[in-house]
Amino acid sequence: MTPAGKITPIMCNTIQEDDVWIAKRLLEKRENWSGTAQVLAAEKWLAQWLGAKKAFGFMGGRAALYNIAKALELSRGDEVILPGLTCQVVVNAFEYNNATCVHADIERDTFNMDAKRFLQKITSKTRAVLLQHTFGIPARDTLLIVSIARERGITIIEDVAHGLGGKLNQKKLGTFGDVAFFSSERTKMINTIHGGFAASSNEKICSNLAKIYDEAKLPDTVRIKNLLKTLLYCYYTKIHEDRMMLAAAAQKEYGSCLIPQMTDAEFSGQFEPMYALKMPGPVGELALNQLKKFEAFIPLRQQAAEKWKKWALGNGYKVAKPSKGSYCTWLRYPVIVPEHKKKDTSWIERELGMEAGVWFQTPCHPQERPIQDIPVGWDVAGTVINLPTGLWVK
Repeated sequence: MTPAGKITPIMCNTIQEDDVWIAKRLLEKRENWSGTAQVLAAEKWLAQWLGAKKAFGFMGGRAALYNIAKALELSRGDEVILPGLTCQVVVNAFEYNNATCVHADIERDTFNMDAKRFLQKITSKTRAVLLQHTFGIPARDTLLIVSIARERGITIIEDVAHGLGGKLNQKKLGTFGDVAFFSSERTKMINTIHGGFAASSNEKICSNLAKIYDEAKLPDTVRIKNLLKTLLYCYYTKIHEDRMMLAAAAQKEYGSCLIPQMTDAEFSGQFEPMYALKMPGPVGELALNQLKKFEAFIPLRQQAAEKWKKWALGNGYKVAKPSKGSYCTWLRYPVIVPEHKKKDTSWIERELGMEAGVWFQTPCHPQERPIQDIPVGWDVAGTVINLPTGLWVK
């Protein structure tokens, strides 16, 4: 059995020594925490790389989505169609703007929205659709969903939280819709603990986002300090090769400052102020450092995915089947297992020495909601686990 401290973790797998050095330097020199240069540099880098007119940095992918909904002027009575397998923070971003979330069922091969189900859910109140690329797998029905939405004047919001660097038919994910958002939360392709971006080339959306961005507040210095210390804690307890020996010291040094992935307010659906905050300089500097190196990591994730595919098929488990032309980022590698093996994943640690992820426990992960008419979404939520594709997976 692999010692607990040596279990390969599923989170924070892009933090390296250069990121740690940046975080420590920022903690020592706080005079530039209110500066904008680092964020502007990260926004410019992402916009140029994506080929978008403008990018805007916020305090989370969820915050970017919340502000996209504001920029689209979504309000009570407006409907947004989401895939029947998503995260509660996505739903929160829309519901905080009083929009109604309508879930369309997914297809089994990529766990993304089924275009036929999308078409069935469209009403006269539909204002937007969320085009999600789950686990970094390009949605099979991307082109069809885009075509249906364009014909009906429905705004396409592309969710690239899992898919930064992914492509479909050589076209980058994040360039199929009217506006896209990206996440740098600790479980994503790049990691600043919390952070994210909105990006668009649509004139009106960019104009509205710019106004919102200019009026948005920065997080206070306590939140910034805690974020930097959380990053260091994650590195020394999850990533460092001597993490078993360093864990106690890291807990003592940083344990009282840790920022949760989700707050109690988010879990309950109450408004979380972080959604309204824009990205501060320290997060922008970390994000830029990660952006500049993340593409080199994707082939390593793809190699890990091939390893897990062979293991899964060899043990009789079902796996994703990306459509032709897909360049997958494989943020995590999803595997369909019997329900009892999803409920208790300790067997993964014993067999593989890996920490298994349980995205998604419900179609609105992790919140239990009585969402109707998404049988595939419910079935997948009860049976899908996911394995790490981090840089240390051999």
